[in-house]
Amino acid sequence: MTLIEFLQKIKKEDFFLDKKILCFKGFTYPNIFFNKLINFIQNKKIISTDFKNLILKNLERKEVYSSLQQSFLGQQTFYWLSEFEFDLKNKKDLELLDFFTNYKGPNLAAFFLREENITTKTNFLLKKLTLIEIQEKYDKNFLYQILQFFELEFNIKKLNFIDKVIKQSNNLSLDSFCFLILYLDLINTKDLEQAYDYLIKIIAQVQPSLYLLSDYFFTRNSKGFFSVWEKIYQDYSEMFWIAFWSEQIWKAYYVIKFLKQNNFVLAKAVSYRLPFNFIKKDWKKFSLEELQNLHQLIYNIDFAVKNGSTFCLFDLFYFNHFYKT
Repeated sequence: MTLIEFLQKIKKEDFFLDKKILCFKGFTYPNIFFNKLINFIQNKKIISTDFKNLILKNLERKEVYSSLQQSFLGQQTFYWLSEFEFDLKNKKDLELLDFFTNYKGPNLAAFFLREENITTKTNFLLKKLTLIEIQEKYDKNFLYQILQFFELEFNIKKLNFIDKVIKQSNNLSLDSFCFLILYLDLINTKDLEQAYDYLIKIIAQVQPSLYLLSDYFFTRNSKGFFSVWEKIYQDYSEMFWIAFWSEQIWKAYYVIKFLKQNNFVLAKAVSYRLPFNFIKKDWKKFSLEELQNLHQLIYNIDFAVKNGSTFCLFDLFYFNHFYKT
């Protein structure tokens, strides 16, 4: 079902009568949205059960199994499992996904799964779950529906302001919408225009596309990368892309260097804006020499562009990178 359908149905008392496990799927984990959704569900008592966080990446699998299979004095618990960082090659991950799809225990649970982890094999299993699809971007029509769900009312000036931001940003990610309505719920109407430039800059950082593009780049997921690249490359200038990749590769170089020295403090300090997966595991797949070569290619592109070259320089850059797949 779509996210809108989910928001419309979850307030109905019979929603969970035939549902045990919810699986949200999308390209990027919408942290702001899930925090707001969970707080709203708890405060409004939409789900009449105990609510507990059970973050998958922080737990041994046996803890997940035992928690979901047990109930205290016959009481039902809703477990928020956060993101399921699924690896198709990991036997334990496959076993856990199979457990979710065949779950008939006493409790309820929900988790998020990235689209890149949904293959023919996983899709067969996921069909047994209640799937909620989160789009990469939403338009103005979504605004009124999410405001209605969260029981928020904005005056016409705030609604027009949001419309202006949506047009400027070419629609918004789910987290961008949530950030915007959280901010506007607190700000005075007379201060809207003064906040415009600030909000546009903040929302640009919340939008998932650049983060997702970087994530696919460092995981060498060429299919996912070019799917996103095709949608957004014209939104930015060549000089932006030169600066963007120069910074990403420079940061990746020093993250690897510091991690190899076991200097975790400096590695964390320099890792801002790098994908989580790179910091966690993918850095091991790169050598310092390789990143030096990539950075040199970016330097060459910079020189060529400033001297009037119209050659498909970024195509060559990406080919050199993904050819190693």
